[in-house]
Amino acid sequence: MPLFLWTRFLKFIVSLKMKITLHLTRMMIFFFATFSMLAQEETWEISQFRNGTDAVTLEHLDSKNHTVFQLNIQNLKQQLLNTPQRKESNGQSNTIIQFPNVKGELEEYRVVETSIFSSDYGANAFPNIKTYLGSRTDNSGTRVRFSVTPLGLKAMISEPGKDIFYIQPVTKVSNGQYLIYNRNAKINSSETFECLTEDLEVLSRSAAPSFERDANDQLLRTFRIAISTTSEYTGFWNDGNAGNGGPQDDALAQMVSTLNRMNEVFEVDMAITFLLVNTVDDPAIDIVYSGTDPYGGNLNGDLDLQVLHQIDTCQFLSVF
Repeated sequence: MPLFLWTRFLKFIVSLKMKITLHLTRMMIFFFATFSMLAQEETWEISQFRNGTDAVTLEHLDSKNHTVFQLNIQNLKQQLLNTPQRKESNGQSNTIIQFPNVKGELEEYRVVETSIFSSDYGANAFPNIKTYLGSRTDNSGTRVRFSVTPLGLKAMISEPGKDIFYIQPVTKVSNGQYLIYNRNAKINSSETFECLTEDLEVLSRSAAPSFERDANDQLLRTFRIAISTTSEYTGFWNDGNAGNGGPQDDALAQMVSTLNRMNEVFEVDMAITFLLVNTVDDPAIDIVYSGTDPYGGNLNGDLDLQVLHQIDTCQFLSVF
């Protein structure tokens, strides 16, 4: 074969190989994108709740401000695998998770995992208790803060200029159905709130120079917090399923969900986040009481004595 024909043949082979590679790459991208979308669609499915299930009724809720979805939580957990830790992600994450809004529409959030325990021991001791933070991918400033525990998914979603809405199991022991609602969902609520704080004029500060560090310095400050529970609290959150832990594990899961929501408020408003004290020497579950507890009529005094007795005081900021 003449040299120029051989050269053309080689160029043709190289060009064909590049086209095939490009075509296969596009097919792989399309395949993974389709698979991801199908997985997301299988995770959430709009549902109807049967009033009276586990003595729960939604008749008192406004249909315009709530909706019910069926959640495949195993699919959700699978999607959350390999989610980067916030402290190591530098604001980057490829984990995209969908959450429904009050109107029943699915919206995408870019998610990172957040720390909730004060040590690696705590995280390793309870691998089925996870907390996350996400931002909606449309750059609207909408945030989601959620936890995944043996008690299910619990989330709060805040969008600038709109009411916060929540996602939680319809029943205490989750049957897979989740309620998405905002504060306007309750009809004819007799509970009213009146602010009685007097509106007084605030005196202007002295013009003298101050060398105190500004609290609004864009730094997120971390504090440790110790939380103890009464046996009644533990008994209420006991789901009766020994397969995912005992009563104390269930109460701890609910404590984490509550603390996680609290962190969202404190981080946004005050740039403060809390970690639950849980170390080898001071396990959090040691002051989660079941059956009996040391608390009597003087809860504050009893709490101080009990927590100070159980936990090294250098481990925490405050107790609840």
